[in-house]
Amino acid sequence: MPANPRAWLIRFTHEAVIDHYRDHPAHVAFADQHFRPLAPDRLTTDYRLE
Repeated sequence: MPANPRAWLIRFTHEAVIDHYRDHPAHVAFADQHFRPLAPDRLTTDYRLE
């Protein structure tokens, strides 16, 4: 377990928005260039809150 774990919760207005967000070129570029190098052991999960 990381010494300083973090969690982000992102809420979307509709399920269809998730694919657009996840696949958007600006999001992918940011993740590849900035986030993934700093968090190679990250865990990502999507689930519905009702």
